Amino acid sequence: MTQLWSPNTILNLSQDGRCVGHAPSKGRKCLTPIGYDNLKRVVSEIATQEPDADLLRSKLRCMAQHGLCRRYHQYQVDDMVDKWTSRIRAAFPPPPPARRMHRHADRSVASSRASSIAPRSVASVSSSRPEHSEIQTLQETIAAMQETIRVAQRQLERLQYTSPSESSLSRVDTDDISTLRLSRSSSMQSVTTTRSETIRSVAPTAPVRSTRVETPAATRAEEHTPRPIATRCSRTHVRRLPVDEECAICYDEEHLSERAPEDIVWCKSGCGKSVHRECFEAWQASCVQESRAATCTHCRTRWVDECAC
Repeated sequence: MTQLWSPNTILNLSQDGRCVGHAPSKGRKCLTPIGYDNLKRVVSEIATQEPDADLLRSKLRCMAQHGLCRRYHQYQVDDMVDKWTSRIRAAFPPPPPARRMHRHADRSVASSRASSIAPRSVASVSSSRPEHSEIQTLQETIAAMQETIRVAQRQLERLQYTSPSESSLSRVDTDDISTLRLSRSSSMQSVTTTRSETIRSVAPTAPVRSTRVETPAATRAEEHTPRPIATRCSRTHVRRLPVDEECAICYDEEHLSERAPEDIVWCKSGCGKSVHRECFEAWQASCVQESRAATCTHCRTRWVDECAC
């Protein structure tokens, strides 16, 4: 079909095969690669339709879902649709009502003349095209809604996976850990005693020498060997805050509590808040390139060296 306008120019699309969203923490466009073929297909379809912002809104939403990266910026779909809609209205302002009615009348007269001159077969083909386009539009709208449902389902599964018991266990103090170890040792000794008594009760009646049950050497060693005591950090720093929020550098949808402990670092000299290790290492590298000391992205205090805690 004939191209009626250029969406790449009007909507300011970069066509670099990367996410069309904006990275707030970086202050620039997102550089995450995307599947550009799907975005290119939707742009080509929009170029063959009238540049009407209201009629193209569902197409623009589908284009935003294909153009934004799945990991970080799917939440910007509505913002991108509003921005593109404003650019279309600015480039193609709607005509006055009188002019719009006059243009509609001219189109009606022209279409009636063409239908009277053209054969019936051509008329049937031209009438089937809008129906096919409408079916395709509805199919893409349904696909976009299904994708939105899948994204919401994944977010719900993440929230359900993080149970209250896990978050409460992550806040147990070091003093409580020693208490738990003592109770575990007592439970193990009671289980060993019960097991020995059970063996004595099941054994057949025989002289005293044959009924003696020897406790395995491994069990005795396990009962009397002291367990290592966790050492506290000797450095003085602020208390670490709970990791029940998102990273303040990349603003990922998942909470920091869903990551492994070794994937998270936290500010020990200022606010006590945590961020992704990979995000902070990128920030630290940029500070080194600019010949300045790395600071916390929350409170801007100087970042101290890591310790064992």
